[in-house]
Amino acid sequence: MAGQRLVLGGLGIAGSQRYGTQPWYSAQLRLTFTDGTSSVIKTDDSWKVTSGPIRSDDLYDGETYDARLATSTWDEPGFDDSAWSAPVMRTEAKPTLVSQVDNGVTVQQELRPVAITQPRPGVWVFDMGQNFTGWNRLAVRGPAGTTITMRHGEVLNPDGMIYTANLRAAQATDQFTLAGTGGVETYEPRFTVHGYRYVEVTGLPGGVTPAADMLTGRAAWTSGGQPAR
Repeated sequence: MAGQRLVLGGLGIAGSQRYGTQPWYSAQLRLTFTDGTSSVIKTDDSWKVTSGPIRSDDLYDGETYDARLATSTWDEPGFDDSAWSAPVMRTEAKPTLVSQVDNGVTVQQELRPVAITQPRPGVWVFDMGQNFTGWNRLAVRGPAGTTITMRHGEVLNPDGMIYTANLRAAQATDQFTLAGTGGVETYEPRFTVHGYRYVEVTGLPGGVTPAADMLTGRAAWTSGGQPAR
């Protein structure tokens, strides 16, 4: 099945779109019941698709998320998907699906900022205390349409801004647009990862001075690895 939005799909020095110019999704879920019988649920033309709050994502460039477009009940029984579209079905040879061979990468440790600086007006730099691989969980309150931008770097320039020349073309940038619920909104990306110590945060609502609990580093690795240090 294909969605309506293209992604770059960067893969190291191999460039982008190494797996084609159109993203596709194929899945199969096998249910085994207590009486020994089983049932298979798989992607087909009975599925529905629509645009969601994740507007773009890339392993190296980061993720863009617009909370105003989120539908909180889409995965609950009885949801009305009549306005959703039928998927585009791929007619070429179908790939062979295999189960995931390991436990995968999961969040193993959380880090709190050890310092917050303001090298320029409107620019806040969070020092997470060490280099690690993962992403951030952002907790912020603000008006609808407010876009918070998080850029990542391993070291700082002499002026206190993050150093990004070593990233070459990688943007390493996540953006979160608030829905404006009136309460604290929480966001963490799902389809990207960064190697960093410092997080540059811009776009906070006027008058907001960030506290350490605004940002949490989520260090991730496969089970059996060593803690970030």
